[in-house]
Amino acid sequence: MNINELFATVQPFLTVLNTALIVTGLIYTIRHYKLNRTWSYIERYNSSDFILTRKYATIFYNKLNAFATEEEKREYVIHLLDSKKEEDIITVLHLIRFINLFTELGVAYKSNAWSKKAIISISFLVLDSWEQMQIFIKVQQERAHPRVIYSSFEHLYNDIIKRKLHL
Repeated sequence: MNINELFATVQPFLTVLNTALIVTGLIYTIRHYKLNRTWSYIERYNSSDFILTRKYATIFYNKLNAFATEEEKREYVIHLLDSKKEEDIITVLHLIRFINLFTELGVAYKSNAWSKKAIISISFLVLDSWEQMQIFIKVQQERAHPRVIYSSFEHLYNDIIKRKLHL
């Protein structure tokens, strides 16, 4: 057997091996991208810059819990959204920023650009945050045109519940 015959015999194997290596590299690149994106959201949530926003969200939720009925909570949210007081405007901006982070997570989840395994680790954050902000979101959705505002966050929440991805 000469070198040309040997090469002709081995070439199909090398082609398959080369293709397998390219596919494997592509799979690992996609995994790396998803994990990198996932960690960037987690880092942003835990950043010193976002702590103030989380504080406003917690204060808002505690104020909501002081009201006995859903209607009183709803009236408070409407008052907050319509207020011209600087303090209330700042609160609303922080709440929107807080919700937007989870909306971005929802968009990444829907577009499969986020590690689905990571959802299990942070599902409690998504569930708690949705439950804390639900009345604010619902009022915003009623006022928005189109009403799909925050729908990606809602989709993420509903999918976690439906698939029982939470711990």
